[in-house]
Parts: sequence; structure tokens; C-alpha cells
Amino acid sequence: MFLERAARRWWTLVIRGLLAIAFGVLTILVPQVAVMAIVVVFGVYAIADGLTSLSMVLSPVVQGSWLMALSGIVGIAAGILALVWPGITAVALFFVIAVWAIILGTIELVAAIRYSDEIESEWAFVLSGLLWIGFGVIVIGWPKIGAVAVLALIVISAILRGLMLIVAGARLRNASLKLKSGGDLAARS
Repeated sequence: MFLERAARRWWTLVIRGLLAIAFGVLTILVPQVAVMAIVVVFGVYAIADGLTSLSMVLSPVVQGSWLMALSGIVGIAAGILALVWPGITAVALFFVIAVWAIILGTIELVAAIRYSDEIESEWAFVLSGLLWIGFGVIVIGWPKIGAVAVLALIVISAILRGLMLIVAGARLRNASLKLKSGGDLAARS
């Protein structure tokens, strides 16, 4: 049932992927942007990502919905924290982003492992989760690295995560088409 609902809402993963890529590209295009602008861009991105995650649990609750809900709540909370605390320092912002990335990555890994029998593209979720966890650990482990290095990590992580989410969304779209044609998602070819 979870896979059927996820397959019907494949586009939410594509939107999340496009938002991640847009966030990464915007960071590349405007490298001299002040921390305040980065805070706003991150806050808006995290809230949008969280809202699209929560959209997955709007229909009747099924097993596994709590992981998507938790992911959405964490994203929205991180975004609101960044927006409500506009005077945040660069180091504090990077810690907020790092903790958010580790939590989000862990949730994606748990979901990929928990539903590996049902999700055809679990490798994309695993890779996305590992990228976010790795990024968060690097930022926390080396907080004195320069802002440029952190921005580079943000760009690389966001774009790679975006690509992985788009791939996962495309695979779920194929599963959705299979559903519409009366195919059985549980049967793998």
C-alpha cells in the first residue's frame, strides 16, 4: 500500500529533487551572497522540502507514513529556525544545516532499508541518505573550514541529492504507470 501511494505521488520526489538542484545552482551563481541571504534561501528550501514530504502523508495513514512525516517536520523546523533567527552566525547556520542533513539522511536510510522489498529504487534513497549524513558529519567535524568550502559542500550535496530524488521519482513514475495499466508492483521482472 505504501508503494502504491508513493508511486501515485512520484512527482513529489521530482519536485524535491528540482528544489535541491535549484538551491545548489543558486548558491553557485551568487557565491558572494551574505549569510543572511543564505539563511533565507536555506530556510525557504528546507520548508518547501518539508512540505513536499508531508504531502505524502495527507492521504490515509499507512505503514511507514511516520518516516515521511518526521522528515517533513524536521525540514520545516530547520527552515523556520533559520528564518526566525535571521542574525544567525555562519557557524551556527552551518551547524543547523549539518544537524538537519544528518537527521534527514538517517530517515532516508531507515526508510530505504525498511522498505527495500517494496521500493524498486532503494539505492537512490540509500545514496541520498549517505550523502546527507556524510555532509553533516563533515560540517560538524571541521567547523573551522572556510565558508567557501562549506558552500561547495552544500552545492555538491544539494545537486547530487536532487539528482537522486529525480531518479527515484522517475522510477516511481514507472511504477505508477504499471499500476494504471493493471500491473502488480510486487512482482518484479
